[in-house]
Amino acid sequence: MTKTALNMRARRNSGTAIGPSAAPTPFENDIAVGVRLAVNDAASTEALLAMVQDLDTSARFLILEANRRFGDHWLLTAELSAFLDQTEEDFLFDARDDELMQIQIAYCFQKKFVEGIELNQNFLNSSFKYY
Repeated sequence: MTKTALNMRARRNSGTAIGPSAAPTPFENDIAVGVRLAVNDAASTEALLAMVQDLDTSARFLILEANRRFGDHWLLTAELSAFLDQTEEDFLFDARDDELMQIQIAYCFQKKFVEGIELNQNFLNSSFKYY
């Protein structure tokens, strides 16, 4: 039987500072919303989408992750993260151009048993990254 799970979560940071010398934080007065989808199929298909929105400015941070198995050995993973609409006054202004896109294809070796000891061999990665 196949089940599909959809999880949603939201969290807000009020950004209450303690005194005028409080350390700056990138998540002051922000709200975060995320959705995770787990299809629960034989291929272990999963996806995650999350966003952090600054309530004082239009600055946003987006995260998208997805993965799926193909056959017994192959795993495809895709990740994307991006800073959007960072203002010059924003704590994360210097990270405004730090978008990341990564697509990874991994070959997973089977487990081997040697004299009753289980050896889990590392998998081989082939990645493409865009900065």
